[in-house]
Amino acid sequence: MDPQVTPSPVENIHSSVSECNKKPVSALPESESDGEIEVKKPPKQKRELTEKQKENLQRGRQRRNEAIAKKKEETAKIKEQEQEELNRKIVKKAILIKKREIKKEQILTPTPEETEVEEEPVKAPRKKVNYPPPPPQSQKPKIVFL
Repeated sequence: MDPQVTPSPVENIHSSVSECNKKPVSALPESESDGEIEVKKPPKQKRELTEKQKENLQRGRQRRNEAIAKKKEETAKIKEQEQEELNRKIVKKAILIKKREIKKEQILTPTPEETEVEEEPVKAPRKKVNYPPPPPQSQKPKIVFL
């Protein structure tokens, strides 16, 4: 049994491309009438610009370049301001976090003054005072006859 070697897809593509490149020269387009190849005319030469047109073109290019440079400066300024604002926010947040950590450490680590046992006076609970109920009011007739 001979192992058959199958070409990879990449080799197939390369072989098909090389076959396409081997087309006969007679496949060039020909005119139907005389069997001659049509020759294209050379393109027309562009008309020369006047001095005023050249000056205007140069001024326009200069203005465009100035506008591009100005826009680049503005975007650079905006990026710089945004970066500064971001740095300020980061520093502010870091300070808040550090303060919290310091407070937690102060709470968790007792000072020498706190290690002394201090007895706090125990407050006695208040006694509930029972007041006597109010005396009953005599009921008077609501309607008066005359």
